[in-house]
Amino acid sequence: MNKKAFTLLEVVISIFILGLIITLFSNSILNYKKHSDWFEQKTVNAKDLESTSKVLYADLSSAKRVIINQNANYSTINFVTNNSLYGNNLPNVAWYVLEQNKTVVRVEAANSFELPIKPEQKNTIFADEFAIKCEEFKILKSKNTIFAKINIDGTTIQFALNAVLEK
Repeated sequence: MNKKAFTLLEVVISIFILGLIITLFSNSILNYKKHSDWFEQKTVNAKDLESTSKVLYADLSSAKRVIINQNANYSTINFVTNNSLYGNNLPNVAWYVLEQNKTVVRVEAANSFELPIKPEQKNTIFADEFAIKCEEFKILKSKNTIFAKINIDGTTIQFALNAVLEK
């Protein structure tokens, strides 16, 4: 007898096997996507931490008239520096953390300013967000040394630098 078609049992078994393969394949794809998103977020946080620490280090290495205010996890620091991101000569700079969304912010202006920023100053001030998910931002100073500790999403960087700090 010449067989020209598949039996119903062969079709059902084929569909069952295809369903298993698709299920396993889709689980693998979802698992890959989950881990890929996690890795991408960790990479972004590492870049945020690196750029934050580089600019903060450059700012603090030539800082004058450093004023630090502390609270539980965050420092607010104001100073004059030679490091400008916007071409200002001896800009006034402040670093602080927005506590509601844990964002590290750097504010730069040609003239002195106070936090919070007044509406009339908004056109003369540059503000940059450097990192999110900041768990700790501590700046401490001794006579001629500044210590910094920054923790972004569980990754910590610390540095100390000797600086000639003017009063």
